[in-house]
Amino acid sequence: MTNKATTTSKKKNIEAIYPLTPLQEGMLFHAIMDPHSGVYFEQMSVTFRGKVNEDAFRKAWQFIIDRHQILRTAFVYRKVEKPVQVVHRTVPLPLQVLDWRDRSPEEQEKELVRFLEEDRRRGFKLNQAPLMRFYLIYLDDDRVEFVWSQHHLTMDGWSRPILLKEVFAAYDAFSQGQTPQLPPVRPYKQYIQWLKRQDEKAAEQFWKELLRGFTAPTPLNIDTIPGDEKGRRDYDRVAVSLSAGLSSAVEQLARENQITVNTILQSAWALLLSYYAGQDDVVFGATVSGRPPEIPGVEEMVGMFINTLPVRVRIRPGQSVREWLAENQALMVKMRQFEYTPLVKVQNWSDVPAGTPLFDSIFVFENYPVDRAMNERQMALDVESVKTHARTNFPLTIVAAPGENIHLLVAFDATRFGRQTIERLLSHMENILRGFVEDPDQPVVRIPIVSAEEQQTILSALTGKTVSLPEGETIVSRFEQIVAEHAEATAAVFHHPDSK
Repeated sequence: MTNKATTTSKKKNIEAIYPLTPLQEGMLFHAIMDPHSGVYFEQMSVTFRGKVNEDAFRKAWQFIIDRHQILRTAFVYRKVEKPVQVVHRTVPLPLQVLDWRDRSPEEQEKELVRFLEEDRRRGFKLNQAPLMRFYLIYLDDDRVEFVWSQHHLTMDGWSRPILLKEVFAAYDAFSQGQTPQLPPVRPYKQYIQWLKRQDEKAAEQFWKELLRGFTAPTPLNIDTIPGDEKGRRDYDRVAVSLSAGLSSAVEQLARENQITVNTILQSAWALLLSYYAGQDDVVFGATVSGRPPEIPGVEEMVGMFINTLPVRVRIRPGQSVREWLAENQALMVKMRQFEYTPLVKVQNWSDVPAGTPLFDSIFVFENYPVDRAMNERQMALDVESVKTHARTNFPLTIVAAPGENIHLLVAFDATRFGRQTIERLLSHMENILRGFVEDPDQPVVRIPIVSAEEQQTILSALTGKTVSLPEGETIVSRFEQIVAEHAEATAAVFHHPDSK
């Protein structure tokens, strides 16, 4: 085929061309700047038990790819004035089948770890659709590992369960020799068109007012890795599930005060960040759904809707937990009106110097976890396990998922933070939440971040002996009591070895 014929064929395969959404612009920038970092590469590995109908599985995924434009999308950013996303009419099914049945379970486990890492290193060519690929790996006659890798540019976390639900329905239909019957697709272009109609002047006014006077990112102050190791890129994750009792109490606090669980969890992070930074005015990033309720059926759309934007929280000494949470909830409601704003524009409108990030940590609230979609499936296969992998370009990401046991996960740059430090961070988050629910009318500044056991350890380390505190008393309250009793006394003396 001649070059001219090839070009003509490629043009005929183009269905539509759209601009990028705000978050896509930022993601594309980071992906281009550091193509080997693995940023925004997402990977899910599911172990199925049962006989897989391979033909039905292929047909189901091809059916879903043909159904959704965003799954046939590539990104063009070279030799164009502004990057665009290009929808192809057809794309091949990127499915590969592997057979590992001749290997021992130990060998399979080691090989899977190596295989997943190698797949992540491969990454994607962003100008070639589809930006995802699948693997079916036979571990036994009735045990299969399914690996789904994709670039975050094409869809957000909310979209994944929607797709899984559709794939399972299509698989069941094809397995029975039937044609899948699914509701009409809400095209992603409706969202792109909605974005174009938004009032940028109103957004600019809101963000300027919110961030006025904020000139530097809130420091985390928990970096524990020596400076000579910070050039190495490495990431790790630590997770914890809150007890059913504490999780239920958090949900009850939300219901009683007509606020969301998301607001409570974000506020807990804001308070912890305030403690770590030693500041009563903090800013962190929050991932918002970005799905405008004005668009009919937006909750069933597949695509990239989410955005990451700054949240500014102030901690006022006389304010009760209940009052503070209500104030934070009101801020979240206001932000909903302008959550479509590109982060790069918010950055430009702020007083933070160019080239300096607005925040070093982001908070993500997952209100539709993938595991739930897997459990709600109707497919005739049992799910043995579900594992996911994702990486952002932020040093610290806190992910919260609601449920009978609220799940908290911290993904972090292991060249900056030690694993034990992150484990303590999660413990402190849990202590703050416990303080919220035990007495929401107490001043927010009185919420302890350390447990009674940790307080005892700190006191023992400072005094060289075991110190017992009366029930209900904390290090902070003891310090305040001593200050009140000895207001004129010297609180502390600093002596540096080099001072005269």
